[in-house]
Amino acid sequence: MAISTASKDKLRPGWAYAASLSSLSKGLESVQGLTRLPVFFSRHPGVLDGAFESTIKESELYPLIRAAFVNHQIGISSSQSLIEEGWYGERRELHVFGIPSDLRAMAGDLLKSDQLGFATVAQWLAAPRTDTWKSGLHYLWISVDASGKSLAYVESEGRDGWRWTPSNYAFKRTAGKDFSAQ
Repeated sequence: MAISTASKDKLRPGWAYAASLSSLSKGLESVQGLTRLPVFFSRHPGVLDGAFESTIKESELYPLIRAAFVNHQIGISSSQSLIEEGWYGERRELHVFGIPSDLRAMAGDLLKSDQLGFATVAQWLAAPRTDTWKSGLHYLWISVDASGKSLAYVESEGRDGWRWTPSNYAFKRTAGKDFSAQ
C-alpha cells in the first residue's frame, strides 16, 4: 500500500503531530487491498481556530486520527477536473491532527502499542463492507485524553461526521471491535 502525504499544515508553536508518515506506514502495514492511502496533516478537525480550544476544554479529548471512507457519486453537475483527480467513487483517507507538544510522545506511544491505536485503524480500513455501508460517508476517530494516558475511538457517519463535535463522542474503550459486521 502506498501511503503518501496529500497535504501538511504548519502547526503553531507548542503543537505537534503524534503520528508521522513513517509511523503510519509501519502501523498500517497489515492492511491489504488498498493501493493508495492519502494522509492529510491538519491543525484541527473542521473547527474554527477560536472554537477549537473551547471544544477541547469541553471534551478533554484531543483528536489524533480520522480514518475516512468516502464514496461520492458522479452526478450531472460533477466537476470534470474533480472526476479526473479521482474525487468520485470509493476512497479511503487518513487525517492526522495537531495536539499539544507535551502530549506528543505519550500519544505516539499509545498509537503504536494500544489496541485502540494503529491496530484499530488498520482493522477499520481493511474490514469487508456491505454495498449498503459503502454507499455512505463513514469515519473512525481516534482520540487521546487530556492526560495523554488513554485512547478512545468512535465511529461517525454522514455529511457532518467529518466534524469534531466531542459532545457527541463519549469515551469508548472497546478494544477488538469487529468492524466487518457492518
